[in-house]
Order: sequence, then structure tokens, then C-alpha cells
Amino acid sequence: MAVDPTWNRLELPVLETMAQMEDAGAPVLRSNDLASATSLSPAQLALALRRLIQAGYVAGTEYRRGNDDGPPDYLELRLLERGLRASGAWPPAVAP
Repeated sequence: MAVDPTWNRLELPVLETMAQMEDAGAPVLRSNDLASATSLSPAQLALALRRLIQAGYVAGTEYRRGNDDGPPDYLELRLLERGLRASGAWPPAVAP
């Protein structure tokens, strides 16, 4: 069974949206900000953000409310160097 790659469907659109929002002057982003700017479900957005944070593309803090079993919220989101380059906000890294 083949695994459906999620990069073009989930992670890259989140990075591109974050880059656009940061460029427009948003100082710090939350997952709620991204949810309204993307067509991703809360579960898809949480999955993408968790992966992007773990891979070093995005910095942020996971927040869960009490006994809420739903996807977590993410606060203080910002693009890191890898995220800036992958989103196209910065040029690709030049090999030495």
C-alpha cells in the first residue's frame, strides 16, 4: 500500500500561508489564524504544524485545553530558516 505524500497538500500550503501572513506584518501567528486562511481541517492543520515543528521548519508551542480530545492549538508560531526557504520567502541555500 502506497503512502500518500502530504507535503504539497498539507505542509507546504501552511508554510506559504505563514510566509504571506508574516510578510503582511503579523508579528506572531496562532493555529486559529492559519485555520481561517487555509482550507485545512483542524486535524490536518495540527498534523502539518506538528510535523513542521518537529522537522525544524516552524517554531511554536503546542497548547491543549483541559480534557479536550480534539487537535491541539499552536501558539507563537513563526517560520525558521528552513521554513522561510521552503516557502519561497528566502532563496534556496547555496551549497559551499
